Amino acid sequence: MGAARDLCPGSASVLRVLGEAHLGRGDFVGAIAALEEAVGIDADDAASWDALARARLQGGRVPEALEAARRATGLRPTVRAFAVTHAEALLAGGLQAEALLVLRQALGPAPPFDPAVARAYADAHARIARAEISADQRGRSLRRAEAGLEADPTHAGCLGIRYRLLLQYREERPEADRLL
Repeated sequence: MGAARDLCPGSASVLRVLGEAHLGRGDFVGAIAALEEAVGIDADDAASWDALARARLQGGRVPEALEAARRATGLRPTVRAFAVTHAEALLAGGLQAEALLVLRQALGPAPPFDPAVARAYADAHARIARAEISADQRGRSLRRAEAGLEADPTHAGCLGIRYRLLLQYREERPEADRLL
């Protein structure tokens, strides 16, 4: 991979491709090094910032990933793939409400939604819904799963949560009726 770097020294796009190749092989250290060099050469290359955010996120460097993701979406706010990376970094950092806002804005006002953004939006809702179930907040969890299904009606995680909670409510209903 050093040959590519030697052919086009100082090329941010070559370094981005090199970083993506490292990332594809699971070499987070190599990916981060190449991508940090790429953004050092061209700080306005949103694609390099996004790739750096993904590499840092997969390498477990969440605060730095969030910083890179914010740079990417700041440079190119209309690129939905960058919004998905940004939201993933926000979720990894525990910022669920902000992640949902980023994804909601990326979805747009009405269907048809971009499938990748819709899936990420539903994934985020399912992830938060699972935490709400653990905290015994079933009503909130059901609403959250249904919100995810509005964007991606076939999302298995949201469908499973909704089904499970509706079954629990159905089982509890006769007991509640008996007490009344």
